[in-house]
Amino acid sequence: MNEPNIGRVIEGAARRDAIHVAVAPMTAIRRMQPGEHLANGIVDPFLKEPVEPGQRYWLFLYPKTVTALRHVWTHPAFGDET
Repeated sequence: MNEPNIGRVIEGAARRDAIHVAVAPMTAIRRMQPGEHLANGIVDPFLKEPVEPGQRYWLFLYPKTVTALRHVWTHPAFGDET
């Protein structure tokens, strides 16, 4: 069985699973659509309406871009959280 390879079409056998997805709180500088692709991830795809400038939203980071994960994550585009 293959491990989930999010962002790619499933090839071969697959079964349901659970994954960790790193998210970062962001502030919109322009109107953004749910699921919109940005440089490091996508705007929260579960939102029902666009994010307006000044509103906060979750940025879902692209798979396999996080360099460490233990419920506290690191990513080259984000500084350490204190």
